[in-house]
Amino acid sequence: MLAVCLGLAACERAAEEPSAAGAGAPAATSIKATQAMDLINAEVEPMIWDSATQGGRDRGTLEIELHSLEGPWRWWSRQRRVMSDGQIWWGLFADVTFSVAPEDLAIPVTVTQGAEDRWDVVVSCRSGTCFRMSGSEATGEGTLEQVEAALNAPSPTDRQIDAVYFPFRTQDQADRVATAMNELLALQGAQPATTATTTGEPR
Repeated sequence: MLAVCLGLAACERAAEEPSAAGAGAPAATSIKATQAMDLINAEVEPMIWDSATQGGRDRGTLEIELHSLEGPWRWWSRQRRVMSDGQIWWGLFADVTFSVAPEDLAIPVTVTQGAEDRWDVVVSCRSGTCFRMSGSEATGEGTLEQVEAALNAPSPTDRQIDAVYFPFRTQDQADRVATAMNELLALQGAQPATTATTTGEPR
C-alpha cells in the first residue's frame, strides 16, 4: 500500500504514528471484502436451465450465496442437475457450504465461457486442494426415475477440492466480479499458483 505525504508536517506526523497507519490496512481489507461480497451476491443469479443437447437433455438449477469474503471465505451452494444422451440419464445433487483461506488461493482468478449463455469466474488453489466442501450430495445413473430417486436421498459429504467456479449470465458480470476478487485477494496475501489446477466443479 502506498501513502503520499503532502507537506513536511504531515510526513512527520505519519512517522510519529506508525500504529495508526498499520491499523488502516485491516480496515481497508474488511471494507473491500464487504464491497466484493455485496457485488457478487447482487450479480450471481439463480441459474435455471433446460436445454436440448446432441440427442439428449440437460436441465438443472444452481444457487449460490456468499456469507463472508474475510478469512476464511465462506459460501453456500445448492445444485441439482440431470442429463441424458438419449439413452441413459445421470445426475448430481449438492447442498453444501464451501470454505477456504484466501491466502491459499491463486491470483489472478480468471473468466471463461462455460456455456453458450454462461460465463464463469474460476477460482483455484495455489497448490493442492484448499477448498473444504461440506454438506450433502448425491449422484445417480439409469432411467430418469432412478436418477431422481437417487438425488432425493443424498448422503453427508466433507471433502477437499482444488478449484470452483461462480457462474454468471454475461461476460460483463463475470469481469466485474473477477476484478473485485483479484483486488481483494491481493490485499489478503494471495499469490500466483505454483501448479496448474484444472478440475474445478460448478459451485
